[in-house]
Amino acid sequence: MTWKPVTQGDLDGTCGIYSIINAIDLIWPDIREEERASVFKFACMAIKDRFPDVLWNGTTRGDMAQMLSFGVQKVLRQLSWRQPFLHNVVAPANFGEFSESLAALINNDYCFAIVGLEKPWEHWSVAHRLTRYQMIMTDSCHLQRIPLRLCGLKGDGTEYEFNFADTFTLSRS
Repeated sequence: MTWKPVTQGDLDGTCGIYSIINAIDLIWPDIREEERASVFKFACMAIKDRFPDVLWNGTTRGDMAQMLSFGVQKVLRQLSWRQPFLHNVVAPANFGEFSESLAALINNDYCFAIVGLEKPWEHWSVAHRLTRYQMIMTDSCHLQRIPLRLCGLKGDGTEYEFNFADTFTLSRS
């Protein structure tokens, strides 16, 4: 029998905080360990009322916004973030429209997107880049590349379903 160690995500719902840290690491590749630890601390403090529940139930869209607003920006004042699809009058008609818009938003080395997956499991990850055929991820678990042909929006019945409203873009300001 082969033993497999338990890893982040197997028992906990901490992918939200890890997606924030991973996006920041991409934006500032030379970030010091102390700064990263401060970001982690202040982000967690921003949702302290949800602990320990957040550990097993994960973070919501509101938790993510709180961590970015009140946690991360205390440490990294030159970070800008927004939710580009949250209040769209017209939602993306399909995944192709969503992915084209997302690709345009993260088209440089200092802008990345935290995206919310609904399926195959509820998960936050960082969209690093989009090519013609795949979404390149920086992820706390195992996602590295997702073929776009397997993607859809929530309720489409595809292998990977994204909730477009659960998209946060982060960039240097």
